[in-house]
Amino acid sequence: MKPNKLESAAVSLILPRLNDENNAYYFYRSAYNWCNGAGFKYAAEYFKNESADELVHARGLEDYLSNWNVIPNLAAIEKPVVK
Repeated sequence: MKPNKLESAAVSLILPRLNDENNAYYFYRSAYNWCNGAGFKYAAEYFKNESADELVHARGLEDYLSNWNVIPNLAAIEKPVVK
């Protein structure tokens, strides 16, 4: 018996969203690190919580794909620019 697999059209729509969630995680972590280092503790806490939410979203998409017998291919994430 062949396992069910999600159609490639659906996978091609979901994978970019997964990469968006991972990029958002890196952005928020970078903002957290900067704010924390600059002494903006409340802003740092906000960005810390936002980054955690982005990981929850990414994990949900990964689990969804895995449950459909799709191995998510994660794209490289660019380092956020800090100015």
